[in-house]
Amino acid sequence: MISAVNGPALGSGVAIACASDIRIASTKASFILPEVNIGVMGGSAHVARFLPQGRARWMMYTGEPVSCEEAYRFGMVDKVVEPADLMAEARELALKIASKYPPAIRLAKAGLNGSEWLDLQAGYAYECELTVELRRDPGSAEVSRAFLEARTKR
Repeated sequence: MISAVNGPALGSGVAIACASDIRIASTKASFILPEVNIGVMGGSAHVARFLPQGRARWMMYTGEPVSCEEAYRFGMVDKVVEPADLMAEARELALKIASKYPPAIRLAKAGLNGSEWLDLQAGYAYECELTVELRRDPGSAEVSRAFLEARTKR
């Protein structure tokens, strides 16, 4: 899932953005967890994955925003663009990903999601399982052949 954030993302909006595979933000974007201001709780599991502990605590304890620039610096946002370019940028990325071999994208996502909390050795083992699964797919060999043929024509 690609999130395109064009303004303030509050509470669940921050959670949705953080749960996305890729986040693109406009220069107007900011990320705010205002829950502390209204006596509720939320967002810690998401922001703790992207922000240093001190910054995540500041954000959650004060309800103050994180700017798009700061979010980019910490890796919470993958790209920052002008507001007028945001949707075109998100569509272009979506089309680029959609042009790839679907089983490869599905297993790449499974590999990233599944190995996130594994140690390195277990992560490699999981990736090997997915690699074998993909290589058993009949279309995978064709995609590899097409890539190699295109490369030899250059």
